[in-house]
Amino acid sequence: MNGILVLFADATTSIPSRLEEVSQAATIVLAMVALLALSQVFVALRQAKYALAQNKIALDQLKLMASQLEVAKADTILRARRESIGVALEQCKRFAETINPHVDKLAQRLLAKKYQFPVNVDPDFPLLAHGADPMGVQIWMNDLELRSDIVHALNELESFAMYFASDLADESVAFTPTALTFCQMCEYFRLFIGVYRQPDKVKLYQNLVKLYQMWKPRLERTALEEQAKLLDAKKQKLPADKKGVPLGTVL
Repeated sequence: MNGILVLFADATTSIPSRLEEVSQAATIVLAMVALLALSQVFVALRQAKYALAQNKIALDQLKLMASQLEVAKADTILRARRESIGVALEQCKRFAETINPHVDKLAQRLLAKKYQFPVNVDPDFPLLAHGADPMGVQIWMNDLELRSDIVHALNELESFAMYFASDLADESVAFTPTALTFCQMCEYFRLFIGVYRQPDKVKLYQNLVKLYQMWKPRLERTALEEQAKLLDAKKQKLPADKKGVPLGTVL
């Protein structure tokens, strides 16, 4: 009996010691787990920092690409602008050296036949009503050589207009040196243009008509603006307006 009590007492005495060992082991395990978790956090932070750096590099590359695209776009626009101006200048030269002299000689031949310059020209250049231009109809029907030369001149005007109506050349460059003469030529040949623009057939000279419709209103607007400037200049030169005051109306 006494031996059993001694063994129980020893066991009772060792329990706190074992609990302390277990507690220390648990503390060590928890510390190791915490260290592992902390190391994983550090790894995750390094990975996030690396990813952020990579994103920054990618963003910088995108900005560089965007900048390069803008430069390329500006260069393309500049090249296209130069080319359109170059084509416009070439067509202005052709108009002055080839088309204008040809049409002038043609106009002299028409004037020799008493053909008058038309008025009130329809900008759509439709086929004229019967009897609207009997002299032009007579020339068209009876003088085959002159008719052929007129068609050739119209084709030259159409080819000239094509560059500007199709935006292949800068029409603003050609406007000042050619617009007035071009529109007068179109108006002079209105009957002959209308022959090829009958309502029941395919309408030809589309570019010629389109360019005329673009330039004619601008010419009229420019003329009105110039007149307004002249009137304003004359107005500025007039003496100041002085109004008379009836006697006895001022103290």
